[in-house]
This record gives sequence, structure tokens and C-alpha cells, in this order.
Amino acid sequence: MEKPFRKTTLKTTRKKQPPMKKRLLAPCLLTLASCASPTIQVATPDPIQVDINMRVDVYQHETKNSANAKNKPQQKDSSSTPESRRRNRMGDIQELKNSRLVGEGADGLLAIVEAPPGDFGIFVRKTVNEENADRMEVMKQISEKTKRSLDAIQNEQAAEWRNRSFTGEWIQLPAEGQPGKFEWKQKPGA
Repeated sequence: MEKPFRKTTLKTTRKKQPPMKKRLLAPCLLTLASCASPTIQVATPDPIQVDINMRVDVYQHETKNSANAKNKPQQKDSSSTPESRRRNRMGDIQELKNSRLVGEGADGLLAIVEAPPGDFGIFVRKTVNEENADRMEVMKQISEKTKRSLDAIQNEQAAEWRNRSFTGEWIQLPAEGQPGKFEWKQKPGA
């Protein structure tokens, strides 16, 4: 007869080792805990300020086929109003200002600071004269509507045009210590 197989196990004296991940975790945690994290300041000593100077003009245009067109009298062509003519030449005026050829005068009108020669000089004079005629027409309308003097309106318009001017454009300012006299200066930066 055969002897029954007896199961025997050998006992080892070796300790059971934790898995590799657990062995590496402890030194990594100690290393991370000993490192000082960088300090990142999010706050600023002064509040952040944003200076925005913006003007928005909104125009409403009606179509000839609108229901109200029957009740309203016929209007002139839009190119005949001073506002529309000024809007049409706005790009040319800004180009002349950017070229430092014209500037905003103390009377609310454009002035030629440096007259170029030739055909371009003729164009500059014609454009400035047309713009000034339209500005004067608008200022007279405001004066009549508000029942205020034309001088007061011109002073207000001059201040508004100076404020609208970009840095470096020519503006006419009152001369220091000389009442009634003006001098040309380039608008300083913000």
C-alpha cells in the first residue's frame, strides 16, 4: 500500500515585504513635506484700475418703406446734413491729425498747424474749411436751441474735442500767465 501524501510546507524566516509602491510612498511624502512651497502673491498693494475713455454714438436709420414714412414729411438726402458730411470725412480728418498737420483749436474748430505744399496742401485746406463750416453750423444750431451764446458753445465744443484727441495730437491751450492768448501743444499721454 502506498503511503498517503503528506503535505508539508517549509516555513521561511523571511519577513513579508510590502509592495514596491508602499515602500516608495513614505520617502516621497517625507521629501515633499520637507520642501518649502513657493509663495505666490495674488493680491496687489493697490486695486487694479482700468481707465477707459469711450464715446458711443448710436444712429437710427429708417427705411423709406416703413409704415411711419407716410405720415412724415420728405427729408433731405442724408449727405446734405452737417453730421453726415462730417461722418463721411471723419477718416480724412483723423489722418490729418495723425500726420500732425492739423489740430483742435481753442474755438472748437480745426486749424492747420503745418500746411503742406502742392495739391495735398490744397486738399488739406479744403477739407479743414469744409469741416469747420459744418462744425460752425452745428454749433449755431446748438446755440439757437439752448438759447446760449455762440462763444459759450464754442468753448464747450473746444474742450470736448481736446478731450477726444489722442495722445500726440495738436491741441490749442490757454497760454500760462497770458489771459486771452493760446499756444499749440501736443496732447500728453495718459
